[in-house]
Amino acid sequence: ELNLPDTGVALFTPAMVDMDYWLGAGGEGESSVGDLGTDAFSLRQTEPARQVELTEMIQRLYPGRCHGFVSFCPWRQVSDLHHNATVGAGSPRRMQTALETVQDAILNRGFVGVKLYPPMGFAPLGNAALPAEAFPPALANTPYEQDFGALLDEALLGLYRFCVAHDVPVMAHTAPSNGAGAFTNSAGEKIGYGARAHPAGWRKVLEQPGLSALKLNLAHFGGSRETAERRKWRTGIGALMDAYPNIYTDLAHYPEMLMDAFTGTGQRCGAAAQALDPIRKGFLAGEAGARRARRMLYGSDWSMLSKEFYYADYLPVVAHMYRRKIYGVGQGAERNAQAFLSHNAAEFLGLRAGDKARARLEAWYSRHGLDAAPLRRFDAVGG
Repeated sequence: ELNLPDTGVALFTPAMVDMDYWLGAGGEGESSVGDLGTDAFSLRQTEPARQVELTEMIQRLYPGRCHGFVSFCPWRQVSDLHHNATVGAGSPRRMQTALETVQDAILNRGFVGVKLYPPMGFAPLGNAALPAEAFPPALANTPYEQDFGALLDEALLGLYRFCVAHDVPVMAHTAPSNGAGAFTNSAGEKIGYGARAHPAGWRKVLEQPGLSALKLNLAHFGGSRETAERRKWRTGIGALMDAYPNIYTDLAHYPEMLMDAFTGTGQRCGAAAQALDPIRKGFLAGEAGARRARRMLYGSDWSMLSKEFYYADYLPVVAHMYRRKIYGVGQGAERNAQAFLSHNAAEFLGLRAGDKARARLEAWYSRHGLDAAPLRRFDAVGG
């Protein structure tokens, strides 16, 4: 029997990412990056559908402890649809599309959400307004090059409509970081792809007919460092949270929480306090802030966070500092701290009895002969 160590974490939600096309490795093992030599890009890539199968196996090994977010790449969807149209619907060469992989993961394989990574080079919507040269060089000479922006929008809208129909949460990187390239516009300004993750782009999505109820986590809360630019991102996130009922944000990969010498109690975390003070005094202030607090999530971004020396202390320190600096005093303080660590996530993921995601998970447990009892711990959460 395999057992994860007792970390105090009720549920892990690892998120897949699909960056192959944007980084020049589009298609299964078809690299167009000629100057990298023999490295990961030169090797055969594992397609997302196979990654979903592997992740499902891990979920089955650790029932009740792990349910993933499946990746979605709109470029892959465009390429898959073009390929299928070329070979014909009845061809044995027909491929499972990126959207079909998402649908299979959510409806059949125990996944709980979808991960998007706009800083690779696409906006949440409105790509049709961008010229072909606004996208990576790997797009050149593809049969869909001239219509690429509009095709990206169609692919993304198909995903959003599926997510709304099935109450599936979306997690999107929302910080001006990790951009895969840059574009020089007609005014001569060089704008990095990271700007395409700006929360303003999501307003275009939410204003579309039938999409205002989309469940969306604007992950990273605009980024951890306190700068004028990132304050603008946070302001944009707050505006969306105020206008739409299902907009969330998380405090994932905030290395400031680990910059001080401490023993895991958070008692000596000056940098952590400085990182949280602006959130307490600004973003979460007043009545609007109290409402936003019900949609703030704990996050880790484990693959990035694990590079920090004291990474194992991240959860206890963030939990302690959130209580101390944001909800350490006043009526409802403990309730709000618990909401940050569990209640809000249970609502976002749809884990409570009667939620669509909960019903899908119970069916998945039943199909595989697994005990669904661990899901019942979420029944009293989120009230």
